[in-house]
Parts: sequence; C-alpha cells; structure tokens
Amino acid sequence: MLLSADCPLILVFDPVHPAIGVAHASWRGTIGRIARRLVERMVIEFHSDPARLLAGIGPSAGPDRYVVGEEVRRLAAAAGEEYERHFRTTCRGVTFDLWSANRDLLIAGGVHPDRIEVAGLCTIQDTRFFSYRREGPGTGRFALVAGLTAS
Repeated sequence: MLLSADCPLILVFDPVHPAIGVAHASWRGTIGRIARRLVERMVIEFHSDPARLLAGIGPSAGPDRYVVGEEVRRLAAAAGEEYERHFRTTCRGVTFDLWSANRDLLIAGGVHPDRIEVAGLCTIQDTRFFSYRREGPGTGRFALVAGLTAS
C-alpha cells in the first residue's frame, strides 16, 4: 500500500511470474528513475520479462498544473535523463509532466508502451482526490492498495 496527495503512484504487474511492484513517483522519485528501477528490481527479484509487464500510473498532479521551482528543472537536467521535454514554462511557472516522464522511464526499463496505462486524472483539478497542492499540508491521502491472491 502506498499513499499520495498529488504524486503518481505506479503499479507494475507480472502476469507470468505473478508478482507486483509499486512505487511513489514524486518529482524526486521521478528524477531518481524510480519507475525504471522498479522494473529492474522485478527482473532481479522475480525474473520478470519487462516486455510482458503491465504497468499503471495512477491519478496525480497533471502536466499543466504541477508547478515546480526552477531548481527541480536544474536537478532533472543534472540527472542525465532526457527530462527537459517534460518541462514547460507557462503563465503559472515551470510545470513538470510526471505522467509522461514516468511513462518514458517504464519504457526505458523495457515495458512495452501498449502495456502502460496512465489514469490521466489530475488530483489538483479533480476534487474526488486529496491534493496537497490544492488543499495544503492538512489534506488527506488516497491509497494504492495492491495484492495477489493464492491460486
């Protein structure tokens, strides 16, 4: 189980060697390649074939609403990945598209693009979800709960 109030929560499932992996992909986690590292860990721990994995990126701050400081853009550039295309300068400031950045990291880890689902629900705009950016530090958290049943 993982909790969030704007950060993408990622679920990866291996249907061949029944296994799941989850990650909390904040901007720090995204720049730290958490989605790619999750896939790499599943290969090591469960002998998963990345091309057969199914992945989902849950609701989170959307690409046009997730405003970050210029220092986040600089840290991303220093990380060496191709992150620049995930940043835009708008009237709100610098935005970071965590959905596409994490999707690209899953693909870089070997997950086939057709096997990645992005919820595309912005927690800042959609009041069905808690949002730190919209409500402040006292807001609640929503959860990703995942498990496997014995067969």
